[in-house]
Amino acid sequence: MRLIKAGYSIRGLVRDEEKAREVKALGIEPAVGNLDDIELLMREAKAEDNPFVVAEYKQPRRDIGLKVINRSHSA
Repeated sequence: MRLIKAGYSIRGLVRDEEKAREVKALGIEPAVGNLDDIELLMREAKAEDNPFVVAEYKQPRRDIGLKVINRSHSA
């Protein structure tokens, strides 16, 4: 919340419209999808100045965030 109070815009990946409403109420612009949607993650990463991934993912895909960020900045 400090970033929002400081004037930064924040986008967050959520799984469904219910969660989208919840994060929007906090001042976060939602992007509905999941960590398996590489195209969505790449679009979101390209649109941001400082993309980063903070997530709990139940399958062993720890490298996915780095791949998306690296690919987004190479285009």
